[in-house]
Amino acid sequence: MKKGNRTMKKTLTALLRRAKSEAFSLFPFSLREGNKHQVCGYLSPSNPFISQNELEELFAYGHATRVDPKEIELSSDFEPEKWVAGWIGHVFLSEAHAQGIPLPNPGVAKSYDIGEGRVWFAPHQVVYETLHEWVQQSALIAFCDADKEKARACAKLMRRTFPGAPETRAAILHVQKSAKAKKAKLKWYTKLENDNGKPTTEQDLLRRFELILRRYQEKEKIASNPGPS
Repeated sequence: MKKGNRTMKKTLTALLRRAKSEAFSLFPFSLREGNKHQVCGYLSPSNPFISQNELEELFAYGHATRVDPKEIELSSDFEPEKWVAGWIGHVFLSEAHAQGIPLPNPGVAKSYDIGEGRVWFAPHQVVYETLHEWVQQSALIAFCDADKEKARACAKLMRRTFPGAPETRAAILHVQKSAKAKKAKLKWYTKLENDNGKPTTEQDLLRRFELILRRYQEKEKIASNPGPS
């Protein structure tokens, strides 16, 4: 048997963020190690282990999601500081299904039901790419679908996945129902950019969003009219 196919059993004790049923996201997590909890998903954590009392404080302040201790399987190449939990909330899946929006596929053999959603485990980059690819695929619906309600629902789900992604913000702007709402949203996004040390103007940001829109519309045009083979 190849090393990569071997697994180890661990006990999951918490997701170290608030896991919402409406979200598609990734989180650090904790595993039971003796009478402590191993912190996973942080590069160079200040303390790789926390006590039960420290974990209870995180629960009390809403900074972690309690999990009834659950046995999970991790592959033999598991590295605590590099692996995260991927999360798909039940409400997120239900809303995507209701609108006929393709559901996220984590591409793993095992996932686990944890209260308000399902969770799986993989290296950070793998989980990140799963989320990002879904946002990119869904942007085609938000930008190009003739069903405006479906497009708005898709943009909303994108915002619950990667709210700061350029595709997400461009999609949210695109599906606004009025020029007034669009102007207000553009003003807000411009403020966010400037507050984050990325100086820009509303006109420049609008041009960037319009370029994203045209790029996806061109993709849709090519996909709809592939031409002779």
